Amino acid sequence: MKKKILLILLVLLIAVSLVACAASAEDWKLTLAYSVWPDWEPFIHVAAPLLEEMGYEVTMVDIGGDWSLALEGILAGDIDVVTQASDFCHLHFWEAYRDRLIHLGCCGYGAMQGLAVTPYTDVDTIQELNANVDLFDGEIVGIEAGSGLMGCTADAITIYGLNYTLIEGSTAAMVADRDAAVAKGEDWLGVWWAPFWADVAYPMKMLKGDTELLFGGMDRFYFVARPEFIDEHPAAAQLLMNLTLSYGDYMDIGGWIAVEELSAGEAAAKWLDQNEHHWTKWFPYPYAFPYVP
Repeated sequence: MKKKILLILLVLLIAVSLVACAASAEDWKLTLAYSVWPDWEPFIHVAAPLLEEMGYEVTMVDIGGDWSLALEGILAGDIDVVTQASDFCHLHFWEAYRDRLIHLGCCGYGAMQGLAVTPYTDVDTIQELNANVDLFDGEIVGIEAGSGLMGCTADAITIYGLNYTLIEGSTAAMVADRDAAVAKGEDWLGVWWAPFWADVAYPMKMLKGDTELLFGGMDRFYFVARPEFIDEHPAAAQLLMNLTLSYGDYMDIGGWIAVEELSAGEAAAKWLDQNEHHWTKWFPYPYAFPYVP
């Protein structure tokens, strides 16, 4: 009888060990979602190599700006972390998912967004726009139709009674349109934000007068995950909660993208090379490579 009990206990111990090993192997694999927007990409290109340094196997997935798809992917277990969520741009998504997802700290801050004009244009506030409709051909140059900034700009047109048409397009097309106007010395009006690599290359003048705070004031960026992520991946969660890029860090990276024409990944790698004294503080302690919790 004792032999049978010992045998059963041995089988159970082996089974538990196998399950634990499988779980452990799975724990070191992460899928991070992002959008290929040069001004937002640095977050994933800073986070991914640090996670890999800790021993994680990281897969990066481009969601193409479809945040509903990304957040549903987290809930389905296909994505572990979304790396570029912001207070402002993704507020309407967050309101729908906030009871099922969490912010893993604040990874960036100081961003601002709204309407902007060329710096030589003699318009300083939103309230002056209706008196200068002809200056801009009655158009506000926009970006991707589903972005939060476009939604808030549409609200601004209604609430502030602007006699303008919002033009849908893409970020690349908007920047190209701005560049063409600057090259001709023409006045230009469009949606804008900072930090932004295109603003580093040629700073624009953000319009004042958003009395209703439709554009949200200063913005912050977050990593987003399921609440269970902290227990399932404690080492990764701690790193991501500690990771923070300041406005100055972001402007450095944006400058390298704009002036040196580096990719977002190359610019992030350059930042990591120059700031080891900064990012080593983000790791959970004590740690070794590969990281062993």
